[in-house]
Parts: sequence; structure tokens; C-alpha cells
Amino acid sequence: MQCTGAIPGLFARLLWLDHYPKGAFMDFDANTAVNWFKTVVTERYVKFDGRARRTEFWNYALVYFVIWFVLLLIQHATGSGGALTNLLSFGLLLPSLGVSVRRLHDLDKTGWWVLAGLVPILGWALLLYWYAQPGVSGSNQYGTDPKMAQR
Repeated sequence: MQCTGAIPGLFARLLWLDHYPKGAFMDFDANTAVNWFKTVVTERYVKFDGRARRTEFWNYALVYFVIWFVLLLIQHATGSGGALTNLLSFGLLLPSLGVSVRRLHDLDKTGWWVLAGLVPILGWALLLYWYAQPGVSGSNQYGTDPKMAQR
């Protein structure tokens, strides 16, 4: 694993990556996950068109969850209620919707399917299943294959 330095090392320890065999996470690099998160939040803040690879979606989700969890711990320690996590959720609502819609586009599905998340359990399970599936190879109605564009 390429987790070096204070923050990435802490990130790897939080995820218990040291307990897995080398290569189990395809040489997970915390810096890469953070860079994907930054890209979604800065360059693609309200971008709903195009396609998002699984890598972009899951790295964004991972960093979002880690930030949310740290803020939750801070809230609990300070007794500040839900202000910090609510602020995070509100501030990242549009990038989260955008990356979710683009992920569905990568599967050649309309972005409106993101509304399935409003249906408890069944909707969540369906979206989770779709988000884990590989994207359509080659171009589709939403654009070119992002995996091929990066090569």
C-alpha cells in the first residue's frame, strides 16, 4: 500500500487497511481517494451530464463518509448536536447528486433513478447494486467511456 505520511497513514489505520494482505485493495492510495473527492467537489460541483467511473464514485463516497464520521465524533465530544454533519450534508448535496447521476449515466440509466433512494431499503439496495456494477464499455447516450478517456 502506498499510504505514507500522517494523514494518509491515519486514513489507512481508520480503515484497518494494515490488516489485509498486500494488494487486497489494488494498492489503495489515500491520496488518490482524496484527489477524486477534490475533483468532484471543485471541478464537477454541479455537473450532472457525462459519466462517472466506479473509481470516482466510490472514492468520493469513501472520503465523504470519513469526513462525516470525524465530524460526528467531534459533535459527540462537544455536544454540538447535528450542526456539523448537517452543514457537511447540505454543502455537499449537489456534488453528491451530481456524482450519483453521472454514475447512473455510466450504466446507461437515466439520472432520475437517483430518486429510487427515497424508497427505504429496496431503493437503497437497487442503487447500491447499480453503483457497484461496471459501466457500459464504449460510448453511450451520455458520453464517451470515462475509463477509455483516461488511458
